[in-house]
Formats: sequence, structure tokens, C-alpha cells
Amino acid sequence: MRMRLTARDWVPVGPARHLLAEGPHWRPDTGTLAYVDLPARTIHTGTGLLELPRRVSFAIPTRTGWVAGQETEIAVLDGDRITRTLQLPGLTSPAVLNDAKCDPERNLWVGSYDPSGNRAGALYRLGPGGTQVIVTGAGASNGLACTAEGSTVLWIDTPTRQIHALTLDGWSGPLRSRRVWCDLRHEPGLPDGMALDAEGHAWVALFGGGRVLRIDPVGRIVGRFPTPVTHPTSLAFGGSDLRTLYLTTSRHRLTAAEVVAQPLAGAVLAAVPGVPGLPVASADAHKLP
Repeated sequence: MRMRLTARDWVPVGPARHLLAEGPHWRPDTGTLAYVDLPARTIHTGTGLLELPRRVSFAIPTRTGWVAGQETEIAVLDGDRITRTLQLPGLTSPAVLNDAKCDPERNLWVGSYDPSGNRAGALYRLGPGGTQVIVTGAGASNGLACTAEGSTVLWIDTPTRQIHALTLDGWSGPLRSRRVWCDLRHEPGLPDGMALDAEGHAWVALFGGGRVLRIDPVGRIVGRFPTPVTHPTSLAFGGSDLRTLYLTTSRHRLTAAEVVAQPLAGAVLAAVPGVPGLPVASADAHKLP
């Protein structure tokens, strides 16, 4: 499907302007969008606001609470109370947690990166079988998406500006193959968050590039859509029919003049691209090791 999406088609969802909004997740149970503001240490739950003790990089709802990334550990919350924390093998400061998603079997996939620039990032899978390190030597493990057909995870390593296809022997099985699915080195900005639509196309936010890409199932770019901000961060489909595309954005690294020129920087934006999204699984705290 060919579509047209202009910068004016993105409208703000509410008045809030965040420093660095990330990790949007549609909640069918409440009919609302959840996301985090990393430096503010907050989870915008869709029905309220939770503040965590440390910088929060992702928050995925469970039946009674949240699974959230806090710097070097994963916090499991019941309601607004942290009931336990999980440590990941080999994850030590200055490396920190970054983006996360759940696969259809509700295994939790979470990545890390090293702000010092070393390739010390990794991609982990947490489930009933324990914690497995799927990829090591990443620059910055970032956007994730699970395909509808076959057990394949699309995974962004931001500094390389590449999206990899990780094919597994079942969602809980071993990694069977890894290949570069889409090379974005010729595109402006850095690939950040990602979502999949019902036609199997990936939507990717280009941080610093001021645009969102649509990429077909074989890794070809079929759409380049401008955003009204320089720093889009991540995407999620939502609404009762999953036809609204939500986009989190950032004011981080903008000059004062750029903030004035981009009044929507830091807002959560929404557009209707003409294609529905794939549903994304919530987390199951009981399946975590």
C-alpha cells in the first residue's frame, strides 16, 4: 500500500512536552497509551504517573503492574510498588538497559548499551527457561519488533545504523541465524524505536533525522515520512482498531533556539497512516526468571 503522511499529519496527544519520551506501548485493557520519560524517571501509565527511583528506559504493562528497565536492573512492579529486581549477566556500569519488547509467548527481550562508546551492549531474552544472552558486542541495542510469521525478531543496533533479522527455533528456542535485514547508513539520523503494521512492514523512527521510515517485509524502504520534530524516538500502533500510529519524541540535544522552532519536540504525536498495526504482547511477571 502506498501512502502519504506529511509533517502536518502528526498531532500532539495532550499538552505534555518531555525531555526524552520513549517506549510507547498501547494498553488494550485501559484503551490508553503508556510510555516513559527517561531522565524524569517516570512511567506515563495512560491512567496516571509513576515515578521510579532511577532513570527508566522502558515500561511494559503486566496484569497487575509493570516490568521496567532501571539503568542496570529490571524492576518488577505490582501496582506502583517494586516487588523485586532482576540482574542481567555481564551488565555492569557504565552499560545500561535500553529498549525492550515481549514476543508472542511473552518472553521479555531487552537490550543494553555502553554510553562510553565501547561495543559492550547485548540483547537478552528472559523467560521461564531463564535468561539467555542472544547477541553480544552491540553498540547500542535499540528498537525491537516480532514478526507475525515465523519466529523472527527485528533488532536495531543504532550505531551501525542497521536492522538485523534474528531467526529462532521458536520464540523460546535458540538463535538459528542472524543477518542484516535493512541497512540505513544512507539515511539521515540514527534508527531508534520500531513498530510493525499488519502488512508486515516496519516503521522506524530516525532520531536526528526528522523522519519515520516504512520498510517492507524483505527490508526495502517504501516510505519516508517527515515529522515536525528533529528527534522522533519510537512508535506504537494503538486505538481500538490499532489504526493510530503514536510517535514519542525528544527535546534532548536541541538548542534553545531549536526548541522554540520545534514546539512539538518532546510531545507524544499521533497520525493515521491508513494501515493497522500488529498487536504487541504485554509482559507476564510470572514468566520472568
